[in-house]
Amino acid sequence: MEREQAGAGASSSNSRARVGTGGGTGCSSARAGTHTPDCHSGSGEAVACSATRRSGHTAVDPVAGGPAPPPPTTQRLQSPPRRRQRAPAPRLRVAMHTAAAAARQLLQSLASLLLSLLLPLLLPLLRILAMRTGAWAEPSRRRPDRSPPPPPSLPTKAAAAAVALVWLLAAAQSPHPAAAARARAAAPPPPPLSFGMATLQARYPNHSWSTPVVVTVTPRGPTRTSRPPIPFIQVRNHSDQAPLYDENLELDLAPWRRRAAAAAAAGEAGAGGSGGAKGAAGGGGGLRVSALVEWALTRLPFKASQRLVVIRGGRVGLIDHPGRLGNTRQGADTEDSQQEAEAVAAAAAGGAGASLGGGGLRVEVLGECPKPCDPILADLLEDLRAWVSASPADWPDALFLLNTADTSLCAQPPQQQQQQQQEGAAEQEGQSGGGGGEEAGGGKRGGRGKGKAKHGPCPAPVLSSIKEWGKYKDEDVLVPITVGMHRWRPLAYFPWRSKLDVAAWRGREYCHTRPTGYTGDTCSRTYLAGLSAFSEEWGRLVDVGFVDNYTARGAEGQPLVIPARGFVPTQELARFRYVLALDGITASSRLARLLSLNSVVVKQTSPWIEWYYRSLVPGTHYVTFWNHHRTDLLNTLRYIRHKSRYLLDVSVHGQAFAYRYLTPTARRLYWQRAVSGYVGLFGDMESYMAGLVWPS
Repeated sequence: MEREQAGAGASSSNSRARVGTGGGTGCSSARAGTHTPDCHSGSGEAVACSATRRSGHTAVDPVAGGPAPPPPTTQRLQSPPRRRQRAPAPRLRVAMHTAAAAARQLLQSLASLLLSLLLPLLLPLLRILAMRTGAWAEPSRRRPDRSPPPPPSLPTKAAAAAVALVWLLAAAQSPHPAAAARARAAAPPPPPLSFGMATLQARYPNHSWSTPVVVTVTPRGPTRTSRPPIPFIQVRNHSDQAPLYDENLELDLAPWRRRAAAAAAAGEAGAGGSGGAKGAAGGGGGLRVSALVEWALTRLPFKASQRLVVIRGGRVGLIDHPGRLGNTRQGADTEDSQQEAEAVAAAAAGGAGASLGGGGLRVEVLGECPKPCDPILADLLEDLRAWVSASPADWPDALFLLNTADTSLCAQPPQQQQQQQQEGAAEQEGQSGGGGGEEAGGGKRGGRGKGKAKHGPCPAPVLSSIKEWGKYKDEDVLVPITVGMHRWRPLAYFPWRSKLDVAAWRGREYCHTRPTGYTGDTCSRTYLAGLSAFSEEWGRLVDVGFVDNYTARGAEGQPLVIPARGFVPTQELARFRYVLALDGITASSRLARLLSLNSVVVKQTSPWIEWYYRSLVPGTHYVTFWNHHRTDLLNTLRYIRHKSRYLLDVSVHGQAFAYRYLTPTARRLYWQRAVSGYVGLFGDMESYMAGLVWPS
């Protein structure tokens, strides 16, 4: 008994030591010859093992009186290690997701198509189903409640199947919530705001910036506050654009038609006096193409914004200026350039009979505008080539000088300028009591007219993008430019009630400082930007800012830095109730895009025009300022800001005009009519075009 107790005590001590060191998996000591249940067996054995450890005694066999034999241990079967599956490559995952999205979209499209086809048949089938079940039957014809219901017929089953199918298709059309959540989570984050938009949002924090500006090709919203509504008509042919031709193009061609008729009459008189010889008018009477080419290549210096353009047989080409060749060849000799210019002059004057490189004038088929080339001119030539190649029959053969500079080339004849100067001097003398009339009538005004014609009067009309049409009326024939037409959207909308009651403008600081009697030598852009930045009274109603910082002069001559407000896209200006149209060096081509906004255009009075300006009516399509004083903008805004109906009508009139006359189709048709009218002025166009040398 003592031996057993001693053995039990030894076993207990050894067991405690074994557990404390953690050297084995069993709870008994091998040296003491005792055994305890395995702690890694089942849950019951683990509980017994833990109890044995706590009590410090070994289990005793009740039969033999010795230690209990160890229970049979159950060994855990270990499965072979599983091979980890590699995740698909990123490109494969992207391809799988793309294919799944495409399949899902295809199924939704098919479900939508089937749903649209089955909806017209659903109502008759439902009616058949209701009639079969007795819902629409008369009370006298209904079966008694005791009679068993009739078995469902084939139409009833078809109606039930159609209802079930429509329900399934509608369920298939709606996206799964989990898929929609994954799509929202996978959507890329919005791009960061530009400096201009961030500055705008910081300046007007209470504006509804979450509401987007809608850019569309379809008119929407109210077209007028009262009847009748303002019509939105889109130009599709020349008859739709007839008012624009009558008010603009015909005025440009009228003086040249008179001169062409006079030249034709002089040619007929010369032909009769010389026994049938042709006069100076050329082949059929009228203006001469050879005189235009000689003047453009020998009298005018080369400019990147001017090119001689040729249209013939569905192709557009250019006649290169010798000045461009001399500028591109840095090592060119002056004598060689002079000889080349003389050869060009001889070829221009002689047409097909002259010799330049073994033939007449060479025409380069237009691929890209040769450098240096003005960007506006390059875009216009590219669009012109696309128009002509698409429909060659709509474009007559023509040769013309194209000018996209900010100034025109053809001033009025000197006698007409002198007559207008005398009228202006008399008017100024009557207003000022006889003082300063000569300076006002013949000073800077007269110098301006002579300076424009320093290369001589235009022998034929020049197709230009801008000209002066004020006290002096230039004689260029205006044509549309096509900058930004590939991204053109004719209409932009923002809710009228949510607009900011501010007149806004963003752009560059360059502009003309042409002095007038009431504005002085003032640039409208810099003047209004300074008032908007430093005057609290102006800042509440006017927001004029530059893209970059600008340093101006203060009242005492000190430097004054106008902080930059960044670039803002034109369509985002629709958030303002008023948008300003300020002159640049001359007229600003931005007016066409401002008219497409559902905002009121407030335009600076200006003598420079584009091809469509004479069809715009002040007070109907836009509101004018800069009429009497350089500060009259503030008074104009204060006067009109409470006339909500009038402002809405002005904005809709401007949008309707842009929607009709300023689209790419309307500009192409205007170009066709302008070239056709231009060709009719010349008597030798066909014979001169025959002498040009085209590449084989």
